Amino acid sequence: MSRKLSAGLIDRLLKADYKKLLNAIRKDQELSLEIRDKQAIVYHHKKKILTLCESKEAVLLSDGYLRENQVKPTLDLNNPSKYLNEAKEIVRSHSRQMEFMVQQNIAKSNQTQESKYFVVDMEYAFEQIMIAVADRLPQTKVDLVAIEKETNNIILFELKYGLVACHGKSGVDDHYDKIEKFLAREDFCAQLKSDIANIIDDKNSLGLIKFEKPKFFGDIKMKYIFAYNSDLVLKKYRNEYANKYEEKGIETLYVDTRYILK
Repeated sequence: MSRKLSAGLIDRLLKADYKKLLNAIRKDQELSLEIRDKQAIVYHHKKKILTLCESKEAVLLSDGYLRENQVKPTLDLNNPSKYLNEAKEIVRSHSRQMEFMVQQNIAKSNQTQESKYFVVDMEYAFEQIMIAVADRLPQTKVDLVAIEKETNNIILFELKYGLVACHGKSGVDDHYDKIEKFLAREDFCAQLKSDIANIIDDKNSLGLIKFEKPKFFGDIKMKYIFAYNSDLVLKKYRNEYANKYEEKGIETLYVDTRYILK
């Protein structure tokens, strides 16, 4: 299963009933449309608010986000911004996690001609459906996938906001252990490169990004992004994690108040 939209779904988005919806998504800096297997999924702060397929009706916001007395919004394809704005507000009222906001801001701020990295995907997961259950690796997701422009390396970014997110399950060490197992497998590395090529093609076609696909990809590398709100927190992170992983060749980038990676 590859991350590639069907020709029929692309046609609906560019020329048919989803055209106004796509235009609304393009204009909204708080949304990201990600390419999955023949599906387009729209996220707001890491929460799925819309799923689009070629031959099925759009799947709207899950009822699980609704609080008491909240009404699930409906999608009018002649006025899609109304649904998108209402869905965003429901998601925000359900859960406000700063890490998710930072993630989306990093993605949008690093899709420019000036940025060192170009973010092409969020929430990437290695596909294992064709692998026997007993042979599958512990699953994990990659917060941001980017191309380092100077080298064409594929960078798998793991974002941590504050020290609490660095510890225990899904923390810095746990994520490193899981990703290392995937990167040791040639089949997963080949699939990742194929997926990223497809994602770049589809997002360019839809006008979501303007990025020339490299003729070839370089290495696949893992990096961390640490978002912090005090010098003390930054110092503790460097002492506990950054120095250790730099010895393994894994760099940490730090987020300034404009969410620019340096």
